[in-house]
Amino acid sequence: MIWTVDGISQHLPILTAFQKMLKGIGTQSLFGWSWNLGLGADQMTTFAYYVVGDPFNYLVALFPTTKIEFAYQFLILIRLYATGLAFLTFARIWHFSRLSLLIGSLTYTFTAFALHIGMHHPFFLLPLIFFPLLCWGIERVFRGKSWWPLAIVIAITVASNVYFAYVLALGSVIYTIWRYWQQYRQTKTYTRFWQLIYHLLSAVLVGVACAAVLVIPTVLAMLHSTRTGGQFANGLSLYPLSYYIALPNLVLNSDGMPFWVILGISSLTWLAILHSLRHFKQRWDLNSLLIILLVGLLLPAVAATFNVLSSPSNRWLLLSTLLFSVLTMRLIDDWKKLDSWDYRLFLGASVGLIIIIWVVNGFTFNVSARDLISYILLFVLI
Repeated sequence: MIWTVDGISQHLPILTAFQKMLKGIGTQSLFGWSWNLGLGADQMTTFAYYVVGDPFNYLVALFPTTKIEFAYQFLILIRLYATGLAFLTFARIWHFSRLSLLIGSLTYTFTAFALHIGMHHPFFLLPLIFFPLLCWGIERVFRGKSWWPLAIVIAITVASNVYFAYVLALGSVIYTIWRYWQQYRQTKTYTRFWQLIYHLLSAVLVGVACAAVLVIPTVLAMLHSTRTGGQFANGLSLYPLSYYIALPNLVLNSDGMPFWVILGISSLTWLAILHSLRHFKQRWDLNSLLIILLVGLLLPAVAATFNVLSSPSNRWLLLSTLLFSVLTMRLIDDWKKLDSWDYRLFLGASVGLIIIIWVVNGFTFNVSARDLISYILLFVLI
């Protein structure tokens, strides 16, 4: 579970150094300069991005130095478990059955993004943990409860990693606007607007202020990074044709990852999306997010905006895992209400997806054995 590229060359070495710091081994300190970092850098800035803000990394102090490889892998599993718990925290405030909560948490925890990225860059699992907790805190404010839990989550999120804090901030703004719009559609009144803004901004200011000691030096370092200052979206107004050709096969699989597109949803989630779209008016709230997601996938500017106004990298799709899991729970709760037309849609749309993949690939079905198994399991499920 240690990737032979960045895992062995970046993540394991810095975790090893961090363990020695926590155990007081050697003279190395966070608050100093090291010539072992590139051509020389202050250690606090570098360690803040990778390990200092990750609360799970502090558990490495409980392991002997001879078991650092085991600790690295064990922490991946702990993060995955925490991902499921975080999702349950958000999902339990809604009215879903226990079976739906179970299926939804498994769907969220073992999404292709979590498995693929978690095994390559373990700290990339942190946004999957923090995003449902941020939505949970925002939902508490909408329900007239205290904003302090939201402020605590914001502080931990910002301190953990500035880049993902930016992505999650945009996701939280979208959730807040969407949630308020949902309430307005139901009540037709602008209730408690300024009170909501006041409480949410209070949580943001307190949370960011608490994390300022880690945020400020990291932001200053990022502004001087060689990765900044590039052309917005690499100058693209649309993706290359090969990107759009690859998209249909990426719905249920995650091979290739053009421009970091990692969907790979489960067959059950695919059926949940179809069921939601069929009942469009009854599910207008979640269907609106699906439409936004689809449009965002097609435009490089959306990916670049979420990627700190730089290259069109679709890491923002980690936010979609929450939507997909909620849709899956809705399907489970509506399972007994499915009619023959639902099943005809499941079968017809799945066959249509296979045909689209066949056509865009030049009338060949040249997919990997793993992808083929995914499609077989889809039709077995139907």
